[in-house]
Amino acid sequence: MVEPVKVPEPVKAPEPVKAPEPVKMVEPARMAEPRKAPEPVQVNTTPAGRMSVHIAAPPVVDGRRAEEVYREAEALAERKANAMAETRAREALGLDPNHQGARYLLAKVLYLQGRGSESYPLLTEGLQRSFDANMAKLFARILVEDGKDEAALGVLEQAGTQGGEPDAEMMALLAALYQRTNNHWKAIDLYEKLLEQNPARGTWWMGLGISLEKVNEPGAALQAYRNALSRGQLDAQLRKFIQDRVKALSG
Repeated sequence: MVEPVKVPEPVKAPEPVKAPEPVKMVEPARMAEPRKAPEPVQVNTTPAGRMSVHIAAPPVVDGRRAEEVYREAEALAERKANAMAETRAREALGLDPNHQGARYLLAKVLYLQGRGSESYPLLTEGLQRSFDANMAKLFARILVEDGKDEAALGVLEQAGTQGGEPDAEMMALLAALYQRTNNHWKAIDLYEKLLEQNPARGTWWMGLGISLEKVNEPGAALQAYRNALSRGQLDAQLRKFIQDRVKALSG
C-alpha cells in the first residue's frame, strides 16, 4: 500500500519590523574663548615649605632722582664716609638699575670696606650691560686680591675686546697678570708698549726684566733691571730686589 502524503505545516508570517527611533540632533560645540596670557608671577618658598605667589610689578625707573642720590653718595665717598655712601649708592641703583656710576661707586665702597667679594654680582652685571674701563679694572683688582688670577685675566681680556685700546693702567695690570699666569711673551709685549709711552716707570722695567729672565733672555733682562734702577722711582723693597737680580745676572 502507498503511504499517504504528509501535508506540510503552514509557514508562519514574519513579525513586523520595528521602525528605528528618530536620531537626536547634536548641538554644535561652542568655540572656547581665547585664554588671556597670564601676568608674570613670582613664586617664593616660606620657611615652612609652603609656596606663596604674587604678581611681579614692573620696576619703576626714576633717572633724575637716581642721579641726585648718586651725587650725594659720591660726595660721601669723597669724605671717606663709606658706609653712608654705600647706603646712598644702593638707593640710587634701586631707582635706576642702568646707572653705571652708582653701580661702580657701590662696588668701590664695598671694596674699600673689605667686602670686595660682595661686589662680584654688581660688577658682572655692570660689564654685561655696557663696557666700563674703571669697572673692569676694579673687578680685576678684587679678583687678584682674592687669588683668582685667571678670572681677573678673563675680565681684562674681555674688556679689551669691547672698549677699544686699553689705557696704560689697564695694560700694566694685564701685563702683570700675564706674568703671574706664566704668559711671559705676552707680558713682554705689553711692557715694551708701555715703556714706549713712558720710559721713566721703574716698575715696568722691573716687570719686563722678570719676564725676560723667565724666557731665558738674561742679557736683555739685565739691561731692563739696570734701566729700572736708573730711570724709575722705586721703594726700598723693590730696589733691593732689582739690585739682587743685577748681581745674580752679572756674576
